[in-house]
Amino acid sequence: MANGTIAFDTLTTSGQIDGTARSIDTDFLLNGCAKSYTFANSDAGLTGDSFNISSSSDDGTGDYSFVFTNNLSTNNTVYHGTIFNSSMGVCTIAARATTGYDARTFNDANTATDQVTGTSAYGVLA
Repeated sequence: MANGTIAFDTLTTSGQIDGTARSIDTDFLLNGCAKSYTFANSDAGLTGDSFNISSSSDDGTGDYSFVFTNNLSTNNTVYHGTIFNSSMGVCTIAARATTGYDARTFNDANTATDQVTGTSAYGVLA
């Protein structure tokens, strides 16, 4: 079986759901969409909602690692991290690599704490 290539500049829908046709430039799909995301419980266990993440680990209190399924082409990638709980806190992205990244979570006293986290990466796939 031969593999082929489909090339196009714009993706257009017919609008069958709401009657309004829409289109999007394929450059936006390539460059503007998240290349990975996670939703992880407080021990870095992926809780069913992740994309392009092959594994995760709990490396210590408030210290999590995530490994990409498909690597990125550069570690100059924009990341986003957030926490999901009732207290104040922050999720930061620490070490970055083309193969994955580390996330750190802290409470409002700036003490490392385990948190339910969500992260995403925006860049170019290798």
